[in-house]
Amino acid sequence: MDAEDLGREMDKLEEQQRGKGVTIDQEEVERDVARFVEVGKSGNMAEAVDGLLSIEKKGRLAEDPTSTKLACCSVLRLLHESRDYKGLQEKLVLLSKRRGQLKEVVKAMVRQSMEYVDEEGAAEGLDRKTKEDVIKTLQSITEGKIYVEIERARITRHLAKMKEEDGDVNEAANILQEVAVETYGSMSKVEKIAYILEQVRLCLEKEDYIRAQILSRKVSPRAFVVRAVSKKGESSGEIGIEGTSIEPPAKGTPTLEELKIQYYTLMIKYYTYEKNYLEVCRSYRAILDTPSVSENPAAWESALKHAAWYAVLAPRDSDQITLLSTTKEDGRLDSLPLYQSLLNQFSKDEILWWNLLSQEFGEEIENQKDIFGTGGDERRKAWRLRVVEHNIYTISKFYSKISIQRLAEILELSPNEAEENLCDMVSERGLAVKIDRTSGTVTFGSAVSKSDVLNTWHNKIGSVLHLVEKTCQQIQKESQIHKVTL
Repeated sequence: MDAEDLGREMDKLEEQQRGKGVTIDQEEVERDVARFVEVGKSGNMAEAVDGLLSIEKKGRLAEDPTSTKLACCSVLRLLHESRDYKGLQEKLVLLSKRRGQLKEVVKAMVRQSMEYVDEEGAAEGLDRKTKEDVIKTLQSITEGKIYVEIERARITRHLAKMKEEDGDVNEAANILQEVAVETYGSMSKVEKIAYILEQVRLCLEKEDYIRAQILSRKVSPRAFVVRAVSKKGESSGEIGIEGTSIEPPAKGTPTLEELKIQYYTLMIKYYTYEKNYLEVCRSYRAILDTPSVSENPAAWESALKHAAWYAVLAPRDSDQITLLSTTKEDGRLDSLPLYQSLLNQFSKDEILWWNLLSQEFGEEIENQKDIFGTGGDERRKAWRLRVVEHNIYTISKFYSKISIQRLAEILELSPNEAEENLCDMVSERGLAVKIDRTSGTVTFGSAVSKSDVLNTWHNKIGSVLHLVEKTCQQIQKESQIHKVTL
């Protein structure tokens, strides 16, 4: 009989022994485990491990998770206390791959090993290289096992954190973005959101803005709305959707309110890169609606100032006008008269003189370093452009015709710059304008909606088709009278 046949015979013998007439005396198991643990602590580690493995086999064949978990965890604890992490990794692989190993046992071993690679474990003498090896061993054990998917996600996040601390942000982002926690039915909502936001943060750190946007869409803003009655099992650990047991979040997981602030802070960073100032303003408005921010005067004052600036910097359209009006109506602006004046001036149909405006808000612009400071040249240009656009819209409401020279004087620009800005507003904002360069005049018209343009085109096409049909009839008539073959 060769080794392969012998292995098959042993497997059959184990199957015959499994759970048949085998009773486990828990008190005796506890005494035996305690005795072998003492043997291991006295220095005879090999004898202790062999004894505990025999107890593990007996419990596994009897399908008793309590005694099997106790024996396996005791083996791992002994190896950890003796700082034999190479042996710990070997026993982890050995015990997890044993035939018929119970899921509860594998889960318990993984969780206990995770405790050895946390910050406390590192402080106890576990060096960084060994710590990484243990984590990779745990990853190999948990790969493809749904019942330890949460544990796998947590150790992967721990590995990504180590890589980031080493300065390798790209590797940290690549490691973490492979985990699709949104598909984990047993993970709590707050931990899922925290995990996805960590993925987004790392992508933003490595300046991968496309992937950051894709990942951020996995989190809906509605997820931050606190329901009066939470979903069954979401916080209590009861049975949830489709029979899944929702695990409590990991230690140190932020609250839903903290995650909301973190989410919109990341979105502000992304939208600032995209120069989408309207969405930046909306993000600050969402932060303002957070209770912890509303109760902190310094926090809501900063958020309100940023919301006011970005409401002004956003290109003018219906959404921008609505957001500007909503921000202006915030009662907390009474304590910020300068910002109240800023929003009021952009809400009125009055000319804004650039020199006066620069004197009024110049000092405040210099104080807002995160908006107009480093890298803020684009926003300074946008600030000047919004003043010009506001003035052009105001002029279009009071003038039907104006000379380019006079328009340039009001806008405080050269005639060429005034004409260039006017053309941009016609092409991008749909302003109805006709420029007569020969006479040097600008004629403003009423804005035409898309449906009106389509109706006008339809009527003109109908008229052309009617003329064509009438012409064809006349040609046919003349050809018959003169007997001409067409």
